[in-house]
Amino acid sequence: AVIADQLLTPCGTANLGNLSPATQVAPNVVESMVRACVALGTHLGLRGQWGVDFVLDDMATPVMVDLNMGRPNGSLSYYCWRACQPPPA
Repeated sequence: AVIADQLLTPCGTANLGNLSPATQVAPNVVESMVRACVALGTHLGLRGQWGVDFVLDDMATPVMVDLNMGRPNGSLSYYCWRACQPPPA
């Protein structure tokens, strides 16, 4: 698991990018998020590329808010093309 900090403007309305590994979250909070992700992945049988978004409440407790499943990347067009090709001789 890789935990990254999502950097926002002070008002929280614009994303300034990500910083990985996370440096703005306490190690015990990171461990809690990793355990939650492992439990979720095991429960749902997730494989491959997926991620989870957390927010921290007023007590710095992580709250899971979003499950991001694998999404197409730059290699998708190649894999689609290759899937339509005859097997090599």
